[in-house]
Parts: sequence; structure tokens; C-alpha cells
Amino acid sequence: MAYDDIEFEYHLTSDGWKTGDPPSNRIETWICHQYQASPYSRTLVQWRPKWIRTYRVPTATSFAPSTKSLWGGQGGLAQNGLYPLSPRIVALKEILGQLRPEPARPAPLPPRRNYEPPSEGRYGRRRG
Repeated sequence: MAYDDIEFEYHLTSDGWKTGDPPSNRIETWICHQYQASPYSRTLVQWRPKWIRTYRVPTATSFAPSTKSLWGGQGGLAQNGLYPLSPRIVALKEILGQLRPEPARPAPLPPRRNYEPPSEGRYGRRRG
């Protein structure tokens, strides 16, 4: 006989993960099964999908392309694509450059000074 045998349902919605009854705007439902044979044994945790939406509900914003969807957020396809010189990525960068130009870069730093060790004075070479 099991000491503990519990199941929880977690629903993924556009607002995040919810528990309880399935909401109407859920995207996925997962079951978390926790089992413990005795009070002294470890709790085994298993996750399994129960329901996954196979179609996408169109929204008002899904029809209008935006720069964020083209850009892919930070570190998206245009910045860190697998093939940065491919014609698709180059064309995408050109389109994004027209929509949102890159910020001006600061002027480069002056060349580094070359400091020579002192030849005379307190720290001069010792002859001996």
C-alpha cells in the first residue's frame, strides 16, 4: 500500500502556469504524479502531458508583423542565426536596418601609449 500517491494538473496559458480547473485559454495540460512508497523512501515525481492544443488560435496581433517578431527578441535569428551570411538572414538584416537603424557607435579609443622603463634616476640599472 502506498504511503503517498498524489496527482496535480498544471495548465499552461498565455498568462503563465495555472492549477485547478482547466481554463478556456489553456495551451497545454500536464500532470505531475508524486508517489512515495513509505515515509522513509524518496518521493518519485513524474510529469506527463495530458492535453496539448494542436492548432493556434489567431489573435489580432498575430496578423500584423512586428519588428520584434522579425528580430526574434534579444539574440534572435537575425543576430545569432546558424548561417549569418545566408541570403535570408542578410535580407532580414536589411529590412530590420530600414525599420530600426543601428545606434551610432562611440568613437574608437586612441592608441595605447608605449611606456619605456626609466633609463636613469632612482630606478636605473645597477652596474656592478
